[in-house]
Amino acid sequence: MDGNRRYAKAHAAKEGGPVDVRVGHEEGFEALKRVLSFFLKLEIPHVTVYAFSIENFNRPPGEVESLMDMARVRLVEICEKGALLDKHGVQIRILGRRDLLPPDVQESCARAEALTANNKKGILNFCCPYTSQEEMATAIKRTVDSCDGGAIKPEDITEETLSANLYTSASPPLDILIRTSGVNRLSDFLLWQANEDTVIHFIPPNWPDIGVVDVLPPLLSYQAEMWASTLGNWLGLTSRAVPK
Repeated sequence: MDGNRRYAKAHAAKEGGPVDVRVGHEEGFEALKRVLSFFLKLEIPHVTVYAFSIENFNRPPGEVESLMDMARVRLVEICEKGALLDKHGVQIRILGRRDLLPPDVQESCARAEALTANNKKGILNFCCPYTSQEEMATAIKRTVDSCDGGAIKPEDITEETLSANLYTSASPPLDILIRTSGVNRLSDFLLWQANEDTVIHFIPPNWPDIGVVDVLPPLLSYQAEMWASTLGNWLGLTSRAVPK
């Protein structure tokens, strides 16, 4: 969800007024609802969004507070009865160092999760505040604690052990990663989850400008790759089954 500040600057230049980053973040949340609605209509059951980095606490206090204000209200808003996540039966999970958030924002996170706790058709992982390096460090700590408690032996630790201790352990392997705003880097997001089968797309629009026309090509590209792989496997099995 990158490019909210760039959007705000472009909007201010167009309108001839001062830059108000709140505009970018508000429009960014509307973009989240728009894109998420499209994904859910396609029955994509697991979506993970990078809403707020731990590093974002270093931004100007006014901008951080505007983001916290939005989280206080908007997180609960999309989870209420009849709202987007309830309508599609999707559970929200707030991932990251929630202890770093203001107490009332932590309460909003807990309420959002409680409202959707019984939804079983999918999961929205809302990363806030999050970095992938911190997630991996937490997974290592959890694994060490399991060893100390006798639940697992050190020699039995595998990649699967660490994956099971990640914040995203309830979701399947990462298929597609989409980065907006024309920036070609991952910015400490899902570094462990991005594997050799993950399709990564860097797309030009800022997050608030994103629409179906931007996310559909990556989805179709991934689908085409899956079809090609399935067909290749089928042809390989068929050729081996034919006697020479």
